[in-house]
Amino acid sequence: MSTYEDDFSQLATLLAAELDASLVNETIQDEHAGRRTAERELQIRLDEQHNLYLQLQALHDISFKLWRATSMDNMLFTAVDEAKRALCIDRLAIFLFKEHGRMQGTWGTDLQGNTVDERYFESAIPDMWFANHTVENKEYLVVEKTRRSFTT
Repeated sequence: MSTYEDDFSQLATLLAAELDASLVNETIQDEHAGRRTAERELQIRLDEQHNLYLQLQALHDISFKLWRATSMDNMLFTAVDEAKRALCIDRLAIFLFKEHGRMQGTWGTDLQGNTVDERYFESAIPDMWFANHTVENKEYLVVEKTRRSFTT
């Protein structure tokens, strides 16, 4: 074999080794990327489970407080006050449906975020399909209204 062939053979061997090392490195990088993705997804799932646990604990705590209520009025106040705190919302009210298409206020939230007595409020139940359906089926109704408040 000539020197030229020896040099070519060594070069081919070095190139093959370099290609092999490059493929191994790429495979390792893919493995690391896959592992990092799996770890991120696992952390997301763990965070979701922890948040669910906290929500269930809050629900249990509120249920216990509602169970200890001494009257319907006290229970409604507790429901509004604790739901605002646990759900981190600034406004909440509970209305009871009455006979003859009327609804009665119980407890709600004023503009400063305080839980206030709203039993003075009475109104016709709005003529909306979901309200009528709720009354007919003796269900409860949750209305979520998100609105920005602008103060001047």
